[in-house]
Amino acid sequence: MPVCARCAGIYLGAAAVGVGAFVEGAGPQRFSRLAQETRRLRALVLAAALPTAATLLFEWTTGRTPSNLVRAFAGFPLGAVVAWMVARSG
Repeated sequence: MPVCARCAGIYLGAAAVGVGAFVEGAGPQRFSRLAQETRRLRALVLAAALPTAATLLFEWTTGRTPSNLVRAFAGFPLGAVVAWMVARSG
């Protein structure tokens, strides 16, 4: 694989949401509306990054690497949320 499993999960999450947004027909949103939602969106990204951060913390503190499947699943939410935000901002 050309990237690690965690990155693959991020890319798969982004791709899944990108396809979903395309099928749904997500159009551009007004920038001012997006600016008003900044606090909520930041919290959403932080929440989506928690599984990835947890696997990194586990690796760094124990010296053991979780399985590729665990790392991919941990990266998926982060990729999905970021792609969703990009699709909304259009």
